[in-house]
Amino acid sequence: MISRQFPTIYTAWRGLVEELAYKSADYAINWGMHAAFPDIVEVRIDDPAKDEGLDFGLSSYTKSRWTQFLKKYFRPDFSEWIDASIARLKEAPHRPYVAAYSMNINTPPGRREGRNFSGGPRDHNYGGCLSSLQIRIKPHPTVILYSRACAIDKTGFMDLVLLHHVAKRMPYKEVKAVWIVSLGFISAISQIFYTHQFKRPLRNHALRKRITHLLSTGSDHNYGPLKRIYKRKQELEDHGRVLRSCPVSKLSLEFDEK
Repeated sequence: MISRQFPTIYTAWRGLVEELAYKSADYAINWGMHAAFPDIVEVRIDDPAKDEGLDFGLSSYTKSRWTQFLKKYFRPDFSEWIDASIARLKEAPHRPYVAAYSMNINTPPGRREGRNFSGGPRDHNYGGCLSSLQIRIKPHPTVILYSRACAIDKTGFMDLVLLHHVAKRMPYKEVKAVWIVSLGFISAISQIFYTHQFKRPLRNHALRKRITHLLSTGSDHNYGPLKRIYKRKQELEDHGRVLRSCPVSKLSLEFDEK
């Protein structure tokens, strides 16, 4: 297992992406347009509740994507589950019990894990990207997230924001976080946005050839994810931010079922 420790969710996100992009040449697994850690990654975060003025658009997302994410993996009573679990754990504060949330993927009608009965593209070929979320209060208040597979430079930011808001919900001054990622990787497509957002060089980048090839295809490429990344990149150039995004502080764990 690969172990890393960071002070905040932002430093964790940037640190993991920078490692894969620029420091992992000797051990990263490269395939197609991706570069991945060669083993399970354990990320410990000292203060996941610290905001640092973060914006959801840092990883190219709009606010609506957060709501879609919550609806896909959680039920509307998620916040109440956190409160009830804390209350239950407090009944035995001297015992290191762990409360686990039963996470289910809410797939559209006619669609199942790894198979689409309507004949369309597959949804989560190998299972849900999130596997489990847990909380404990002894020996230290901690929120724990298990991710099966995670594009750290894109969805990884969303997973970390989830840890952030769960930590804020827990009624303790100091809460730690542990993030376990079975397959952590970066994508050449996402790196088009990331390197532009943070003015990072392509020289010595693990996916330099792939990124350069994608950039040479032009923004009229028909592949959906690439078209969206070009759109977000253009918004950065035109407006200095991703439109329809919002500060992380204005996101929440509350959502309507509809």
